[in-house]
Amino acid sequence: MDRLKILFHSFELTKHKLLSSRFRSLCLIYAGFAWVSMSSIRDFIEATNYPVSPYIYPIMVVNIKFRTIISFCCVYLFSDVPFLQYSKMYSLIRMGRFKWALAQLLSICETAFLFCIYMCIVPVILCIPNIELTKEWGKIIHTLSLTNVSGLYSIDIYVPYEVLVRIKPMEAMLLSVGLSTLLISFFGIFMFAISLIFKRNIAVVAASVVVVWSVAVYNMYLIPKGIFSNYAPVLWLDISQIGQLFYGIKRFPDLKYILFSFLVMISVSALAAMWAIRSRDLEWINED
Repeated sequence: MDRLKILFHSFELTKHKLLSSRFRSLCLIYAGFAWVSMSSIRDFIEATNYPVSPYIYPIMVVNIKFRTIISFCCVYLFSDVPFLQYSKMYSLIRMGRFKWALAQLLSICETAFLFCIYMCIVPVILCIPNIELTKEWGKIIHTLSLTNVSGLYSIDIYVPYEVLVRIKPMEAMLLSVGLSTLLISFFGIFMFAISLIFKRNIAVVAASVVVVWSVAVYNMYLIPKGIFSNYAPVLWLDISQIGQLFYGIKRFPDLKYILFSFLVMISVSALAAMWAIRSRDLEWINED
């Protein structure tokens, strides 16, 4: 019964977050960014008169600019940690600190998954009616990968041929959504823990440092990049590079390492949050 109460309360928290002005503004920011990113692709689709397959998100997420933007979006999404608004005080008193914190952790993961689904749907909606329901990558994505048409149409989304050869479209979609959900969940739980132990501002700065560090690693030379990419979680969303070698040097960690690392980071952050909620004095905030 207690588990059901925690689960139902997490649904209520997620519903409240999805209806918040913060989440709505985040959705508008992402939609605007996707609109700009997809505009040149839409021009190419109209010029060729070929529809595009719905597997657009896995192609977008391999680009470092896109990963950087969505990472900062995640920092903004959870910048109201540790969720200690006066309006929510009664639920904490009624449930107790431990159960309340568990519900918050579940809600973070639920919000992360739903936002990932939203990020997958938006590029597809922007290409309607030129969408082809197929199990294959489709002619548009193959053409962008194999030719120099990206330069002709000023398309700044790089389509790696390695993804098209090694991974089936649906597998790429599921893998991209899964890794994105883990990354966003990590950011949320990490920020939740840091804000409980220290303060909200420190949590926002710490998460931002993770993003900036990952971008810095991306721009390193091959050998240090291969080493430090093991500690740059934003880079792990690039499914074209996972476990790949370059002249015998591992460029990115393999999938087992990435999944294990995400689970460890999320678990450690969650345990830190549970410790903090039990041992620290809570500072309530007078805001919505």
